[in-house]
Amino acid sequence: MSSVNGDTRSGAPVCLVTGGASGMGLAVVEHLLKLGWNVAIVDYNEETGQAVAKSCGPQAVFIKANVADYEEIAAAFARTWKEWKRLDAVYGNAGIGDRISFYAQQEDREDGTPPKPNTAVIDIDLYGPIYCAWLAFHYFRKNPDKAGKLIFTSSMAGIYTGSTVPLYSAAKSGVVGLTRSLGQRLKEIGEPITVNCICPGLVHTALTKIYSFTCPEEYVTPASTIVKAFMSFIDDSSLTGQAAECSGENIHYRQRPEFSDNKAAFICGGGLGEAMAKLNVKLY
Repeated sequence: MSSVNGDTRSGAPVCLVTGGASGMGLAVVEHLLKLGWNVAIVDYNEETGQAVAKSCGPQAVFIKANVADYEEIAAAFARTWKEWKRLDAVYGNAGIGDRISFYAQQEDREDGTPPKPNTAVIDIDLYGPIYCAWLAFHYFRKNPDKAGKLIFTSSMAGIYTGSTVPLYSAAKSGVVGLTRSLGQRLKEIGEPITVNCICPGLVHTALTKIYSFTCPEEYVTPASTIVKAFMSFIDDSSLTGQAAECSGENIHYRQRPEFSDNKAAFICGGGLGEAMAKLNVKLY
């Protein structure tokens, strides 16, 4: 699926990229265009997005959407399908950082409680991927072969946690968990849809400008490593439920932790699900 010539379906393959007008999303967009893909660039920044799409030519369309708004991102998927009548891959990449200091002393409101915290980072960095997955599965199943590649941007903070950005870390940890859960289940039931995520270190993007002043350049991960990890998931359908940690030029496929004992293995390794299936017990 990496190139038009290698594709088994008629027409060029199609990818929808959220946060596609800048940073890692744009790097992936540009690479896919070179390979002959059609790309839907979904971004909240309309001015930049329109300019990028115009420079890309007829292979790209720009769609303005806030990934935290289900109706807006749903409309973006519908527009993409209407444009090309297929969807081969989705890159759920859009993200922001924490908007508050969780550790700062807060002022009392009249009742003595602090004001509600700003949780926009959860809405965009976790709900956004959830919406992307929900929609991607729906449209992948419209393809003749019912197949598709779903890839998220998580973060190193989703693996190691980030104490300075606790909500960001919580959201990105959630993306890793979502990836592993969905990837495992789709493999178990035999659907030809793969789900993986990329966990970058520090990459020069609009999100990371504040860190770029203090991080030595040798610790910065180039966008080319992100593209390489992305394409590994596009080209290898055996990879699913994987978290690709991108550190500098290196890609480490981080496995799920080993089960602590047979009880944990039964509960989280599929045994409980099999037992429920035998008894025809459904969760929903």
